[in-house]
Amino acid sequence: MNEALSFIRRQRKPKRRKVARRPRWIWPATAVGALLATAGLWVGLRALLTAPVVSVHRIDVLGTARLSRDRVKRAVAETMGQPILLLDLDALRARVEQVAGVRAAAVARHMPDLLQIRVVEREPVMKTTLGGAPALLDASGAVFPAGRPQAGDEHLPEATGLETMLGAAQVLARDRAALRALAALRQAAPAVLAVTPASFDLSEPDRVVLTLADETPALWLDRDEPGRNLQQFFAWRERVTDLATGRPVDLRFPNRLTLVALEPPLETAPAEAVADALPPEPNPAPAARRTALTE
Repeated sequence: MNEALSFIRRQRKPKRRKVARRPRWIWPATAVGALLATAGLWVGLRALLTAPVVSVHRIDVLGTARLSRDRVKRAVAETMGQPILLLDLDALRARVEQVAGVRAAAVARHMPDLLQIRVVEREPVMKTTLGGAPALLDASGAVFPAGRPQAGDEHLPEATGLETMLGAAQVLARDRAALRALAALRQAAPAVLAVTPASFDLSEPDRVVLTLADETPALWLDRDEPGRNLQQFFAWRERVTDLATGRPVDLRFPNRLTLVALEPPLETAPAEAVADALPPEPNPAPAARRTALTE
């Protein structure tokens, strides 16, 4: 019985089908076909990206006031005719920000052919003349051309006696004393600059000479610590102005206001008498801040 069942099972066992082997050349042919298809796709994509219809034909500049648009356009002039989709916008933005007078920039492309540049100009805090050409300084010490005049330029403080050369991007370390003196003046007397033009002369290596367009005498300030100088002056401003009678006041020495002698020297009261004539401060400062006026 068992032999009969075994015979029947052997008879029912399906026969294995032989699988036809693929030719050996099929895989290389498939790889070559894929490469050709990829190359064709790239060629087509490249042709689309470099087509004249999607190249830079226009450059638009926004945000300029002092600067001329042509000056900004020259920084990216080489993009004209280039494929707009292949441009490196970050590199173009960095190039525009190298233009004197530009504080920040943004570059965008607008299909099919417009490159748009938006700039933020530097805000001047001081004017000067370098190599006979008018120039402006911002609070960071950046130097840029005056460009087109703007409202309020006539009231900007002026710096003279600078050693910075025309074409420099930043003022020299020596000339930053003018910016420090300006910041100190704004802190010590915020309202002064709103009503009185000021000039800062750096001709002498050991001082900054501040001149205000009113009855205030010329003030000699320390190049490194003008804030301390101006605080002690404005504590006695009216009295010192009366006593100075047009002479400069040297503020560079701690705890002392010195009237600079003119040629010929003017006769004044002895230093002790002048010092005694000063009225007491409304809120007496510590001894370290009390100031004597001397000749």
